Amino acid sequence: MTEAGPTLTRIELSTEAEVEGISEEPFERVAETAKAGCLVSRALAAVPAITLTSRLVGAARPLAA
Repeated sequence: MTEAGPTLTRIELSTEAEVEGISEEPFERVAETAKAGCLVSRALAAVPAITLTSRLVGAARPLAA
């Protein structure tokens, strides 16, 4: 709470994905790039801390044809 009223001071983002053909390191890079380019993240850039936790939970199975 500030003199102006309730204020966002921290945003914690969390994502999990199952993606075929990607390892942890490139997945983390893609997640960070998405966070940096996210319209909402850019709109809330005045928030002092926006953190991201991303976790690759496995490889997705190919879609059946």
